[in-house]
Amino acid sequence: MKAILKESLIVIIIAIIFAFFGNILNPKGISLFPDETRYKIDSTNNNIDYSKVWNDPYDTVNNKVAVLSGGEMTKEGYIKPQNINLTQAKTLFDINGLFIDGRKKEEFEKGHIKGAINIPYEEFMKLTVDQRKEMMRKYNKNGVIVCYCDGGGCDVSVDLGYELAKIGFNSVNIYLGGYSEWKSKGYPVEEK
Repeated sequence: MKAILKESLIVIIIAIIFAFFGNILNPKGISLFPDETRYKIDSTNNNIDYSKVWNDPYDTVNNKVAVLSGGEMTKEGYIKPQNINLTQAKTLFDINGLFIDGRKKEEFEKGHIKGAINIPYEEFMKLTVDQRKEMMRKYNKNGVIVCYCDGGGCDVSVDLGYELAKIGFNSVNIYLGGYSEWKSKGYPVEEK
């Protein structure tokens, strides 16, 4: 009996080792350590002359480039979204950035940043990649996008931002302060 337990334990340990290294070698493997950079505010946008940038998020014909930062390319082949603060979000609002609220429809309808559209993250993730691309086809892939949710402990803006970047959007920004901070500063909102 002892020998069987010992052999079983050895098999389990070998299986775990193979799974661990298989995950590391797989480019789509599960991250073993959280990417804390997903939550770090990017300050590079502070040095941009925004007066020279105009953004048309719906211009898919000319597809004018409005990428504001030299966002780094990930190993998966998309431009990494930039985390921004309130000042940067307001500046992008002023140049007609497309604000996307990732909260549930009910929360969005109670109140949201003025002019924002609602793409509930949970519903977005139920779609296939092709369906997501089709849904977003009407927006400029090079236009400025700002994803947000309620702020604080809400992570759907981060997750939605990365999903949009993965399907080819090149200037995705994540406003971590979210609707709560925006509203508390008296910036434009739409409420029921």
